[in-house]
Amino acid sequence: MVSPRRRISFMWDVEGIQLPDGAEIVTQRDGKVRIWVDTPPDMDGFIGRHCEECQQTFRVHGEDYEALQDLLRCVYCGRQGDARSFATPQQHDRAKTAIWDLAAQALLKSVKGLSDDRQIMFGDHPYRPQPLARINEAPVVRKRSCPSCARRYAVFHQHRFCPACGPLTPDVVALDALDAATATLDMLKQMPAEQAASLRELGVFDQLRVNALKDLVGIVETLADAVFRAVVTDADNKLQGRSMRNVFQRLDDIANLFAAEGHVDLRVDLGGAKWQRLQATWQARHLFVHNDGIVDTDYVAKVGGASNALLGQRLVISEQRCREAISDTRDLCQALSKLRRP
Repeated sequence: MVSPRRRISFMWDVEGIQLPDGAEIVTQRDGKVRIWVDTPPDMDGFIGRHCEECQQTFRVHGEDYEALQDLLRCVYCGRQGDARSFATPQQHDRAKTAIWDLAAQALLKSVKGLSDDRQIMFGDHPYRPQPLARINEAPVVRKRSCPSCARRYAVFHQHRFCPACGPLTPDVVALDALDAATATLDMLKQMPAEQAASLRELGVFDQLRVNALKDLVGIVETLADAVFRAVVTDADNKLQGRSMRNVFQRLDDIANLFAAEGHVDLRVDLGGAKWQRLQATWQARHLFVHNDGIVDTDYVAKVGGASNALLGQRLVISEQRCREAISDTRDLCQALSKLRRP
């Protein structure tokens, strides 16, 4: 496994100087000393990386590090730079341990010189270097493998980039967002009963499920727009006009657009029952955005028998309904993604 190592240069004579395990002097030329400090991987084989731009942390698998060719990209904001510029605070502390140790020995040597057996002395005893600072970072939760280059990495937030090859494709971003929505529901289910009861009473569970429904529309809108522009010639001109505004927020319009270009009708591909559930999900999202979830005549007219909610009632989104909506949306995203492939 190849792990990143910090390289530090000094203008010192290093005869007699010892470095702790994990650090070594690799070159000395014209009085200039260069040392390496290794960065051990975590228990899963991942190495922490920290972006100076967005101040967020991610991980890259140690076995994939050699192929990065000294360039790395932040998985969150996309900043690209020298891989060594992505050291975490704990890795900086580890390097500082080696630096201070080397400096202390150089100072002792300048004052006392070397002993008869060419060692640096600290009092009456040979100097012994301090162990490098340990790295104890948060455990990995979400492991990812780039579909394009197969590099393995781990994230702690929403991300849009592979650390090696750059922007993720829209279908990967969409499915990753759906995974995150499912993980949120799983986390709520695993929460200790007392804590869960307090949050449920505050309406946190309800709001998270509503937010998940709202996000589904945005996920599909972004993916459908990207796919349409990728597979349809002169897509920009075909999307002009007032009637095309927010067209990818409307399910039937999405299906009609692709069908008009000779692609499979998404309604047929997914089946009538699933399409009807998706329509109900989209209308529920519209209701929460524009009417605080209170059922109006427009909702009743468009959803019909797909919902038992009556005029004036407020929709309640259960965990089961939310998971079903995520599953249906995943199928829609996968159907859209297939349109990209010849």
